[in-house]
Amino acid sequence: MDFLGSITLKDGYFKPVGSNGWYEKGKTPAEFDEQPIEACETMLAYLSYYEIMKDEQYLNNAVRCFNWFTGKNSKNLSLIDEESGACYDGLNETGINYNQGSESLISYGMAFLERY
Repeated sequence: MDFLGSITLKDGYFKPVGSNGWYEKGKTPAEFDEQPIEACETMLAYLSYYEIMKDEQYLNNAVRCFNWFTGKNSKNLSLIDEESGACYDGLNETGINYNQGSESLISYGMAFLERY
């Protein structure tokens, strides 16, 4: 988890490795697209580590992952549709991907239900 955190938890917020490319050893991770599934699954991993290790750092990192959905991300934009409660499909170079696919909604729903 420490390696993952060193890549994704910078500048005070969660920034997943982008889905437009790979993160190869010795190279820079892809910047975009950032997807809800990454925030959800990383949050769940940190919560699992917290349950085992009882180290507040892991709980704090889980919170940072959840906050990605609500606007504490690389674009400072909430991915939650205030009208419907649905989750947008992610962040790209220009802002929000306004599609609202089932994977995104499920990821947000899981994260919301499991949050700290």
